[in-house]
Amino acid sequence: MIKRKEMTGGLVIIEGPVNDGNSALDYNGTFTVSGGTLLALRSSGMAMNVSETSTLGAFLLNGEEVVAGETLVIKTSSGEELLSYTTEKNSASLLFSSEDLKQGETYTVYAEGNELSEVSMTSLVTTMGASGMTPGGGNNPGGGKIPGGRP
Repeated sequence: MIKRKEMTGGLVIIEGPVNDGNSALDYNGTFTVSGGTLLALRSSGMAMNVSETSTLGAFLLNGEEVVAGETLVIKTSSGEELLSYTTEKNSASLLFSSEDLKQGETYTVYAEGNELSEVSMTSLVTTMGASGMTPGGGNNPGGGKIPGGRP
């Protein structure tokens, strides 16, 4: 349930535009997540994370390509599966938010069984990889290279 740029529950899966001029999330101001599970896949050019005002953990991976039809799996460091989803479109950006994500923990994203990236939640809302946008617009200070690339 996304209401007034706030998600309070449910399961929302977005497979957004595949061109860099658009994004799965596009908002001014804030987009706060306080409940539910969100998966947003899209191109990387205008990718946006949720707002720092969110009370649930979220991470944005930018720059790793996933081909339509591949199965994405997100797991905890102990191997517990948090999400499995088979994509319908190509994407180069992945946003995942869930009450299961905790600051200080590490998570691994797999595509077709191959490690796509390892995410260390250095803050409750973490961004890895360069993006053209931050919440409310502007350049992304997150930057950096996504570790663990695909074989």
